[in-house]
Amino acid sequence: MLIAAAEAAFDDFLNRCAATGFWRPDSDPLITALSGGPDSTALALIADKRARARNIPHRALIIDHGLRDNSSQEAQQVAVLMRGKSIATDILKIGLPRPVSGHQEWAREHRLKLLAEAAYQQNSLVLFGHHGDDQNETVAMRLSRHSGLRGLKGISPLRFYKGALFARPFLSYAKADLSDLCTRFGVNFISDPSNQDRMFERVRWRSLLAADPDLARQLGQLSRAASSLSAQLDGQIKAWINAHVRVIARLRASCPYAVFSAQPEAHRHHILAALLAICGHSSFPPSMDAIAELDNRLASGQPATLASCKVRYDKEWLVVEAEFGRKPANEKPLAPGGIGFFDGRWMVWAGCAGKVRRLGSFALSDKDISQIALPEELFRLPKKLQDMIPILQTLDDRLLPPHFKSNSLLMGNSKLGFGDSAADKHPFIIWPAPMDRPVRLC
Repeated sequence: MLIAAAEAAFDDFLNRCAATGFWRPDSDPLITALSGGPDSTALALIADKRARARNIPHRALIIDHGLRDNSSQEAQQVAVLMRGKSIATDILKIGLPRPVSGHQEWAREHRLKLLAEAAYQQNSLVLFGHHGDDQNETVAMRLSRHSGLRGLKGISPLRFYKGALFARPFLSYAKADLSDLCTRFGVNFISDPSNQDRMFERVRWRSLLAADPDLARQLGQLSRAASSLSAQLDGQIKAWINAHVRVIARLRASCPYAVFSAQPEAHRHHILAALLAICGHSSFPPSMDAIAELDNRLASGQPATLASCKVRYDKEWLVVEAEFGRKPANEKPLAPGGIGFFDGRWMVWAGCAGKVRRLGSFALSDKDISQIALPEELFRLPKKLQDMIPILQTLDDRLLPPHFKSNSLLMGNSKLGFGDSAADKHPFIIWPAPMDRPVRLC
């Protein structure tokens, strides 16, 4: 693969990311998630070269997962190699003990968390070196598990993850292309021994697909077709929600049940899935079978819980609400000027040091709560939803209510807005986080 072709492909990808409006090349940096393997090494080299040409700040981040005895040494070696190419490189270490089992998933979860937290501070776009071979393996695994349309899309080129924007610029290229790029740059890379361990499902699929190139090509075609169909479906669902659903602060969604029930069954199921994604924050979306059962319960007038949400048919309204007690929120420490992701639905900023907690985690009287300066619309919510509003507890135990940064905490057909032009004067600011979802590239 020629370096010039890779640069052109990378530039085109960045331009498409900029066209979404979620990333701005004139102000938002780039971060390459660097493992030291050929995929991320090639990406870091191309990204840095093009970032310099376009005057975009760029750095590589290495996450030391500690899964191997020499992982810290490997991280240092990769950092030295990148710095030798004048690429700004930092190492972040997962500071938690390894679990007894599930090491790979544990490392992945914490690696993504550290990368997302780094991205929040400057609205950076995080780049990953996934390639076409990874895509085919992912689709094969999901197909074997009977995934639906969205699952068969495979890896999304651009998506939000826990409030951060993650990108995969090289999904249309093979792994061999990225290895070739490293060779052309004259840069060595390391090999992860787990990539050869057949105890992992992905490695077994990798071996099978390498022996059957035609199957790999067909899986790529399936992924592209599923992506196109999913984008059309998502557009229809979004338009329906904007026209009929009122959403308050990603805590409560409601629409006339008669309008909802008049939709075709498949359409209803996708609407429910979207509303559960808005008001809940489960790590994995519920299956369509579970959503079909939810739809049947609603039709018979029975309430239900699913995906950290309570769902009911209430006085001619379909109501989906975040469930307070099922999934407690962890405290979120914040340094002065730091940005964080809280409770699966909020971005938070503090002008002073403290920790963010739910309002309901404090022993406050109704009088105390009534004196907290919240928008009137939120005081109309049920108390259990009010209890999920973030509050900053400072180091001297003061409780600071949030100022809402965004012009509107409401979505869909709601018009009432909150916020002011002096948000930077407030010591604690929150705004609804973007939902975990793919972002369509034009």
